[in-house]
Amino acid sequence: MELEKRYFNIHEVAAYLGVSRFTVYRLIDRRKIPFIPLTSKSYRFDRLRIDKWMERKEVKVPPEAA
Repeated sequence: MELEKRYFNIHEVAAYLGVSRFTVYRLIDRRKIPFIPLTSKSYRFDRLRIDKWMERKEVKVPPEAA
């Protein structure tokens, strides 16, 4: 039984979100994405926190517009 990976590196979180690594670095610089700094150039991203962050970013559409 394979456990789902919880912590992503920069490449993995970019793929998970469907964006470029450059975009992830920009989000880090602007403190717009939850991350864990390991060193000055190495980061990890908790999949559970990324999922919650994405849910908060969702734009709600009124029922009459759907």
